[in-house]
Amino acid sequence: MTEWERARTSEQKESREKEILEAAKKLLEEKSYESIKFSDLAQLVTFSRANIYKYFESKEEVYLSLLADEILKFAIHAEGKLNNKSLPKVASIDEFCSTWVDLFSSENNLLLLLSMTGTILEKNCSDKILLQSKTSMYNAIQNHLIPSFSIYFPTLSSSEISELINNLVVLANGLYSLCGLNEHQKKLLKEKGMENLITEFSSSYRSITRTYIRGFLKQ
Repeated sequence: MTEWERARTSEQKESREKEILEAAKKLLEEKSYESIKFSDLAQLVTFSRANIYKYFESKEEVYLSLLADEILKFAIHAEGKLNNKSLPKVASIDEFCSTWVDLFSSENNLLLLLSMTGTILEKNCSDKILLQSKTSMYNAIQNHLIPSFSIYFPTLSSSEISELINNLVVLANGLYSLCGLNEHQKKLLKEKGMENLITEFSSSYRSITRTYIRGFLKQ
């Protein structure tokens, strides 16, 4: 680690914040959230631990900001997939579910962070970080997801689509928390004939999403 000069411009500050979030993401892919410490972050950035506190007051603030960043990246990626030119202008529910579930299932960091949002990440953060993160999430939904969803659901208003998106995320959040068994535990249950107690995210979320959307559309 080398010591930077004090960040004076908005570009320098943004660069430091980005560096912190990239370090946080790398750590999350290597360790459990509970075991990550500020000292771990300090080892991966080019400035001191004391300087990290100038941007984030707690680990929760770092990861809430990372969640907002991941949601924006996901929304932009989803926009490209959902706006696939080869799809019919009014695609079926099954076509939408297939695309949406495949997108969500590949986002392990996003799903993990979402599962901790209300119980951990938002419990120990400043008003400033909370508002920044929520604003970023809101803009990602408004600017990227709602226009894409309208291709599939042209009869719904923007507020209805916003409600649909929120509920699909909530469903994914709740389901993901039930999918924490490791491979050894899954094998153990299978050996004991209890396969029905193993929840696989992709297949379960696909079924739940399809059922929920049909109910939402009253079909």
